[in-house]
Amino acid sequence: MAKQSVVDLDVLVPEEIVFKFKGAEYRLPGDIDVETTFTLQTLVVEMAQSEEEVARANIQRLQAVKEQAIKRADTAVRAAVERQRRVTMKTEAEILELFKVNHPDLAKLPFGSTGFQHVLSHVLIKLGFGLGDDEPEQDPPKKTPPPGSRNRSQQSRSSSAS
Repeated sequence: MAKQSVVDLDVLVPEEIVFKFKGAEYRLPGDIDVETTFTLQTLVVEMAQSEEEVARANIQRLQAVKEQAIKRADTAVRAAVERQRRVTMKTEAEILELFKVNHPDLAKLPFGSTGFQHVLSHVLIKLGFGLGDDEPEQDPPKKTPPPGSRNRSQQSRSSSAS
């Protein structure tokens, strides 16, 4: 009889992601369906490309000012910004659909662009498409002096005491 291999997905699949905002908790499923995963990945790539496109268009506009071709450059900037807006709105809609799994009555995201950026980065990291291997930090790490060193207030007290 062949030996069975059991893979416990309960251990491997990430837990729900919980976001707290203005006293309320918003939950995203830990296991996101494959179609949504790849849609998000595609949209994030498109967002990055659109940011580059806006930057290039702005550089071209600056060059156009020198050459008096501002009208054409303004059109390119507006088109790039519009593309970036469309891609961001599609990404926001995908994130809203994920929140609706646990919050079906949610009509729109409860937070603005800063919150959206943090949510998106957490989701991408959970999916393995994020900025690194680790989860994003909640708060910046506090700087602690190396053992044996003294901080400025300790140094000024000890120098004034002598």
